[in-house]
Amino acid sequence: MAILVINSENYSERLVGFELRCRGCGSTRVTLDIDWAAYPSASWCRIVTSCDDCHRNEQIYESL
Repeated sequence: MAILVINSENYSERLVGFELRCRGCGSTRVTLDIDWAAYPSASWCRIVTSCDDCHRNEQIYESL
């Protein structure tokens, strides 16, 4: 089951039927890391999946 925590609030119950899998080993023990910032002069976003089993990291989105 996927666990979604945003700003210390658990949204896991809203993820009915959602599954995140590692492309390398197929594990569902995957973390979605979202790193973003929005400033008056610039904004960017980077999203990476990290597998807890095979330790594969995959960047799935980047915006500069």
